[in-house]
Amino acid sequence: MVGRDLAGRDLISRSLVGQGVAGRDVANRNPVSRNPVGRNPVGRDLVGRELVGRAAELALVDSVLTAGATGPGLLLRGGPGAGKTALLRAAAERARVAGHRVLWATGARAERGFAFSGLHQLLYPVRQDVERLPSPRREVLRRVLADCHHADRLAVSAALLALLAELASAGPVLVVLDDAQWVDPSSAEVLAFVARRLRDRPDRLLAATAADQPTPLAEAGLHDGELPPLDGPAARALLAAHHPDLAPHVRRRVLDEARGNPLALLELPAALAEEQRTGAAPLPAFLPLGRRLAERFGSPVRELPGSARRALLLAALDEDASLAAVTGTSGTAARTALAPAERAGLVRLGPNRVTFAHPVCRLAVVHLASGEQRRRAHAALAGATSGHARARHLGEATPEPDDAVAGELEGAAGRAAANGRLTAAAVSCLRAAELSEDPADRVRRRAQAAYWAWQGGRVGWATDLVRHRVAGDPPDLAAAAVAAYVLAFRDGELDVAHDRLVRALDDPGTTPPVRDTLLEALLHVCSTAATPELWASFDAVLSRHGGSRSAQPGLCRDEPRGRPARERLVELLGAPAAERGGAPLLPLAPVAIAADAAAELRRALCRPVAPEPGDGGFPAAVSDRELELAVVDCTASGLWDEAEVLARRGLAFAESTGLNVVGAVFRARLALLAALRGRDEEARELADRVLRWATPRGVGQALALARRALALAAVGAGDYDRAYEHACRIGPTGSTDPANPTSPSSHTSSKSPAGPTNPISPSTTCQLTPDAAELVLDLVEAAVRTGRTEEARAHLAAVRAAGLDRVSPGTALLVAGATAVAAPDERADALFRAALALPGRDRRPFAHARIRSAYGQWLRRTRAIGPARRELAAALEVLERLGARPWAARVRDDLRATGLTPDRAPDHAPDRPARLTAQEESVARLAASGLTNKQIAAKLYLSDRTVGAHLYKVFPKLGVSSRTALRDALEEVDRVGTAD
Repeated sequence: MVGRDLAGRDLISRSLVGQGVAGRDVANRNPVSRNPVGRNPVGRDLVGRELVGRAAELALVDSVLTAGATGPGLLLRGGPGAGKTALLRAAAERARVAGHRVLWATGARAERGFAFSGLHQLLYPVRQDVERLPSPRREVLRRVLADCHHADRLAVSAALLALLAELASAGPVLVVLDDAQWVDPSSAEVLAFVARRLRDRPDRLLAATAADQPTPLAEAGLHDGELPPLDGPAARALLAAHHPDLAPHVRRRVLDEARGNPLALLELPAALAEEQRTGAAPLPAFLPLGRRLAERFGSPVRELPGSARRALLLAALDEDASLAAVTGTSGTAARTALAPAERAGLVRLGPNRVTFAHPVCRLAVVHLASGEQRRRAHAALAGATSGHARARHLGEATPEPDDAVAGELEGAAGRAAANGRLTAAAVSCLRAAELSEDPADRVRRRAQAAYWAWQGGRVGWATDLVRHRVAGDPPDLAAAAVAAYVLAFRDGELDVAHDRLVRALDDPGTTPPVRDTLLEALLHVCSTAATPELWASFDAVLSRHGGSRSAQPGLCRDEPRGRPARERLVELLGAPAAERGGAPLLPLAPVAIAADAAAELRRALCRPVAPEPGDGGFPAAVSDRELELAVVDCTASGLWDEAEVLARRGLAFAESTGLNVVGAVFRARLALLAALRGRDEEARELADRVLRWATPRGVGQALALARRALALAAVGAGDYDRAYEHACRIGPTGSTDPANPTSPSSHTSSKSPAGPTNPISPSTTCQLTPDAAELVLDLVEAAVRTGRTEEARAHLAAVRAAGLDRVSPGTALLVAGATAVAAPDERADALFRAALALPGRDRRPFAHARIRSAYGQWLRRTRAIGPARRELAAALEVLERLGARPWAARVRDDLRATGLTPDRAPDHAPDRPARLTAQEESVARLAASGLTNKQIAAKLYLSDRTVGAHLYKVFPKLGVSSRTALRDALEEVDRVGTAD
């Protein structure tokens, strides 16, 4: 085996699960080795190894080798890079292990005109065996080896059969033919002749050819098998095995572009720079191709006429462009121009669109074009498109700085950001910076690009942008503030970022659009640090710089006698981008969390995961902000499995990008989820780790969550003294004496300033979050259980004076439940009933069940045994479903105390018709719009199984049996809700 027969060795060595075989080992392998098992180190290394995702194909190969169940052999068909050579090599190794002798030949385009050149490859390694044949057969094969052009095909076929019989005396023979489409016709016809006569012999033939290419072997009785692309799990496994260091968004992009092609999965990441692989630099609009991909996919492109190549380039640079735009003609003429590309299998022509057969075909078209050809194509597309696409094409067509083009790109970037396409905005804004003639504009636009990149989850890229300075750049306070903001979430220096943001906001030279960005960043810093001093400064800045967009972060401040923040936020989320001043929604995440509107903001942010037009090739990112919103929403809604998966994903994202502050927040939320489920040791370990890191850095949000996790774990364990101590260390609302949290005098005024260690102040709605409301219930329960009833009532007076019960229905439920827990017996019954009648059970099932169990305990204490049993049984059902083990165990004990075991608990008849939870409603509305379960899962960051489970519950609740009836049912729900 020489020359071309080793062309696929790298693919084989890198396509095996695990470490595989080094390329040099494969290069030195003797393809006709007779070594038995145990004496062939290469064969021994491959025994038991499977090609990723090719178990079915290998099983088919085994059936061919053992019993010939599929005929005399196998003909594999597949596109370029599908892994045909890899499968043939794996099959050859299995055959050697099974005792076969292997003859191998690989077709070569350059040799296709030489008669019997393929057969020459097969015979050359066994030329000594040819000498053992009888004279007529020997002379025929000698002629093939010496002078291919003067051999008779029938005589050669008979001689080859004789040679196989001679070789088979030492064991069966496997003939392997790769790239059969390039094997010369004479050799192909001889091998087809031989294959038809192998059915009753142990020898076998395995061949691989390009899809849809004719070959005489197709009529030889071989089993014809298609080699499909790898499925999703196999593609991810292959990519992870060979490129484990890829950033998440890079991995998604490679998977999308490769579309299950094994060679593309291996080669596309290898062609990227290290900074691009890790996410420190943006990916190009078109991924670069390695040499082998360019050869395999570029060959048919090179053979096209010039007019077809020019049209293909236009189609490749803008897949949304019409057929007329990419050909410069319309109707039949347009289709005629691209007919050669369609015949070559590169594209499919729709009514008005050009669709590439494979994404790598598109990359190959761009790869083969020169820089000047690409610029001319972009210029042509700019004249045929509008909006963001026009700006992008103009930017790519402009080689020198041009302020007019830069301004158009910046405007398009702002519109993209307003629609939630933050990475597309960053790409366009960075290109605008590169085309800026004024250095000050370049610095400003570069900083804005870094901000959008950071918001969109491109942390490494954003960090690189803020750290990189171009010679001659003037100093800029706003750019320095953005840099401090981006870096603060890595090193925890939130106070430094706060100071620089305030200075830049107060700078007279800061323009209104830049001021809007800085104010959004300041809101994020303040909500993360969560200290009264920073919030006071935020209030002052907001009063100085209020404006059209700048007023939006002010939603978190609940104005006296004004509409609640949640109501105003929900109204804003429903408004078109133009009506909200072009502001993106993601920076409002702290406001949404504070206003108990995480679910509403998540719905407003929903977008497909596939790459969007004009986004520079970036797939839509799932940033840490979006993940935190999802964790908050799922935790409140009782979807704790989903919340934990998302929180771990957020923690992994933070650790991979060095966002230590973000990691502390996600770790604290994991501690909270562990406490809810009674995993106290895990909750304490996570919380203690957060406290050690976040305390010296003043990351108040993480500190509050970690301490609440400790308080909740103590409540679940029945250690109410410790629970009260932990809750008060957070700084209970209204407390002015954190050093003495049990002092009743510390709760006399809801307007007292918070102490220095208190990250929750009652003076602002943004700090009175739903997390704080949950804390109130924990603290009040712990206070009452430890005889601190007056302290509990003082806390409640403070939170009501601060308006926490008016933030949302969920917080109203929590405060009402806590009020009932602390109420005297003569008022408790009415207060419990009022709390349980509030519309918060679906949004906060755990809190509702806790209040219900507290009511059942109070009823048992007052000897109302029958009602107590009903309330406790209803609470137990919810707590068991949620997996809140400590609370469920306590309720079981209370039920036993009523003389009823949990197994005999009465059925609970709901006091009102079942309603959809927030998550169920989101799923139902998306299903009603026509999306599949998979598409819904991608939008809501859920699993397909979870979406199906939600729909399983939604259908009976709405009284429908199919998706087609969902729309009418949801309209009826909306109508009834409006009437209520």
